[in-house]
Amino acid sequence: MNKRGNIAFLSLPLVALAFSLFLLYVFVSFNGSFYRNSEKLSEMMYGADFAQDYVLAKTELIFYKTVNCDKSVYESICDETDLKKRFILISNKENMNYYEQGNLFAKIRNKEFEISEIQRGYKIEIKELFVQIENVNEGELNKNKVKRNFDLEIEFDDKGEVVNKKAGIAQGF
Repeated sequence: MNKRGNIAFLSLPLVALAFSLFLLYVFVSFNGSFYRNSEKLSEMMYGADFAQDYVLAKTELIFYKTVNCDKSVYESICDETDLKKRFILISNKENMNYYEQGNLFAKIRNKEFEISEIQRGYKIEIKELFVQIENVNEGELNKNKVKRNFDLEIEFDDKGEVVNKKAGIAQGF
């Protein structure tokens, strides 16, 4: 008679018991951290939204100050006639080094943007901007990061007021 089949059949309850004990251990040791992790990721997404809105608002404010240059604040910068150069000089003074602002001021400093005159005023375009939020859990090696890439396009009237704005997700990333 073939006894190899009987050995496998008799070991089946032992394997089932081992799996059951393992699953019981997993259930008992689970600390319900799905909610905590979900909350942290949600906060990071909110932070990315805030950082993108900050970059948009900061660009609007700098351009407004560029068009309506105040000599009492910016002194000789207002004498600059080239709008792009004046925008760069004012942005250098307005940079608050907010970490999550991403590469906005680097793009401006490196002249990687376009200001053009349009029918109703001006248009500024900055391509391949990003904002980045990081979250490091204390005592853990886990590091979560949210990086959002987008292109910025804002139209202003001749007084520096926003007429139209678009901050869309950049393609090709």
